Amino acid sequence: MRVMTLAVIAKERQKEMLEEAKRYRMLNAFRAGRPRLQERLSVRVGDFLISAGLRLKERYQPEMCPELEAYHSGC
Repeated sequence: MRVMTLAVIAKERQKEMLEEAKRYRMLNAFRAGRPRLQERLSVRVGDFLISAGLRLKERYQPEMCPELEAYHSGC
């Protein structure tokens, strides 16, 4: 049976920790490219609300007539 010194044990532990960190980095890189369902849904709902608001604004915004004096800036 081989007796391991503290230096050898520390070196093995360091190697394990580096491999674990590498796995976490790869997993995070994979997840960064694929947003979660909740994030995708939030973007869709936000886009819908913005477009609906713009349509309402066009509908209820009064039309400007450039011939009226009220719209001239005093030129």
